[in-house]
Amino acid sequence: MLYLAQDHLLPYQPYYPWLILYLASIPMSIQELQQIKGIGPKYAQKLEAAGITTLEDLAQSTPEQLAEIIQGRGGLARYEDWIQQAREMTGVPQSATETPPEPSEPAPT
Repeated sequence: MLYLAQDHLLPYQPYYPWLILYLASIPMSIQELQQIKGIGPKYAQKLEAAGITTLEDLAQSTPEQLAEIIQGRGGLARYEDWIQQAREMTGVPQSATETPPEPSEPAPT
């Protein structure tokens, strides 16, 4: 049996069991973390093993924590970029662990 798909005749396949089994075997957290540019399957697995399982967790982490977990080449700038991407995707503000700038003192009168 053939069917038309975007001007091409393709053999009919009701489903691809191997694809379903493969996708079901990948934890959702790993798939979620891979939405970040620069995080592939290996880094996602390392992050998940360290307890960073969601984009919210990633957004609340620090570059130093990620450097300790990943132990790869790159540097803190790459990890800061991952955190920024996660914050943009989730709407999580900068973590409370970062100190806000001190207000300037008013000038004496």
